[in-house]
Amino acid sequence: MRFSAILTTVLMSAALPIGVRAADPAGTEAVPATVKAHPGPVADLRNQDAAFSLLIESYRQMQTFMIEADFEKRLRAAALVKDNKDRDHIIDLAGQEHDLRLAQLRENLGKFNATYDTSRQSTEKATGVSVPNKVDTKTADAKLRKLVPFTPSKLGPSQDHPSQLLPAGAQMIYSRRP
Repeated sequence: MRFSAILTTVLMSAALPIGVRAADPAGTEAVPATVKAHPGPVADLRNQDAAFSLLIESYRQMQTFMIEADFEKRLRAAALVKDNKDRDHIIDLAGQEHDLRLAQLRENLGKFNATYDTSRQSTEKATGVSVPNKVDTKTADAKLRKLVPFTPSKLGPSQDHPSQLLPAGAQMIYSRRP
């Protein structure tokens, strides 16, 4: 299965509205003639960009949250050590692990972006359309901040256990952008 098909499947199953339109003449940027001639593939590529943006940003935020949570646990555990030398050594190791995990996350994100770019170029070549890449993680972050996830108490809501809505910002907003 192609990468773009996987992204589309993931986002369709999550029912996330993307709201990207192709070749909008009322838009602020000029629309090339090739884009006007092929609105279907252009819309597909722009939707893929928006989907990838949401996917990669949510992944970055969740991984960053897990790294920070693990680091905080290690610091709390180190605080319980009575020997200052051992405690300092544990804190140093926890800091090194934290930094290495963040570096690995950055490397993985770079690899994911490179893979997406390659897949996107293949799709552009196959459709015969060239569209600027619009992967925008800042916009994806803003969309994730407005996302209101819900948690069903069981498999579905009932009179005894209704679904609970979590406030926007309760999920996926754990990390701050550097």
